[in-house]
Amino acid sequence: MRTQLTTRIIFAILALAFWVPPSFADGEEIAPRVDSVSFKRGGGDSLLIDFGLQGDISKEIVETLDSGLSVRITYRARVVRSASFFLGGVISDREFDRLLEKDNLTNTYRVSDDDGGKVREFETLAQALELMRTVENFNVVPLTSILPDQNYQLELQVKLEEFRLPFLLHRFLPFTGLWDETTPWLVLPVPKNISQTR
Repeated sequence: MRTQLTTRIIFAILALAFWVPPSFADGEEIAPRVDSVSFKRGGGDSLLIDFGLQGDISKEIVETLDSGLSVRITYRARVVRSASFFLGGVISDREFDRLLEKDNLTNTYRVSDDDGGKVREFETLAQALELMRTVENFNVVPLTSILPDQNYQLELQVKLEEFRLPFLLHRFLPFTGLWDETTPWLVLPVPKNISQTR
């Protein structure tokens, strides 16, 4: 009886010694999130921001690109005035898109802005994603809207989604299923002296 108990204890200790938590064993992905935000004053008296996107790119994104479909990334920024009688609320809500596509014939990647002004080509997915992860000089609000005696906050969110085909086509084409990834809102105070800095 005592040897059976000792044997069970030894097996339990060995099992715990070789057990790896699921998050590490499964190689769990790190969800995308907005990061490294900086504020600056634009030449035309606008509030500009730079920021990055951290985290893993999911296998759904790679599968979507390999299937010939595009991935759209939408960057959204809101400036909100803190509640103060009737003055509170959203004073600016802006967004822009980038489209990531793969050319399966040349095995290269193309990133285009929503305004059609810039199209850039990359040899590897890592190079294309580096651009998709970085936003510079995003014009979020005219500085004339920022009153020096009020408090404001910046809210940032990024959404990654598969380019949407019409519903009936999605039913019959054997590509990846519909998916999207949205970062949590990142909320930061707008520096109070930004409208006064020259």
